[in-house]
Amino acid sequence: MKKKYIKILIIALFTISIIILFVLLTHLNNKKIIVEDSYINWAGGFSYEGTVICDDGSIYKFSMNDKKDKYEKSYEDLKKLNIAILNNKTKYVGKISEEDLKEIKEFSKDIKSENFQYNYSGGADIGQHSIHIWNYDLNEKITLSAFGDWIGSNSSKNINELINIIKKYT
Repeated sequence: MKKKYIKILIIALFTISIIILFVLLTHLNNKKIIVEDSYINWAGGFSYEGTVICDDGSIYKFSMNDKKDKYEKSYEDLKKLNIAILNNKTKYVGKISEEDLKEIKEFSKDIKSENFQYNYSGGADIGQHSIHIWNYDLNEKITLSAFGDWIGSNSSKNINELINIIKKYT
């Protein structure tokens, strides 16, 4: 009789664990990254790490590389990259203020990718730190600033205000 109760308890705990895992993964899959502050390094393999801000204001840190995580450099679909980042050892670090989230969304409407240009070579460290706005309609990351191998900036309206808000959280 006692073994029967233990068996039922184990099955119940296992079922509850599966349900909790499903809820957590579904919750992350419903978020959309809107801002990325990251560093990509091509030396000795490939690593991609940084901080993202999602459409609900949540902030996550992530770290991926081609050896451990089988990250594919060829991710060109932002929806797939969104899932890959949020489901790969991502760590929740907080939430931005409602006011800052509203400003990020508002300022992002005016950002144009054609207003970005690389200014000069910054050396040969085989890596680059950059800040991007994710535009799902165009399926592209719009670069706000970049430095590392090359220094670059975007001249769109409100760019400095937008970068300053992002840097407060990343």
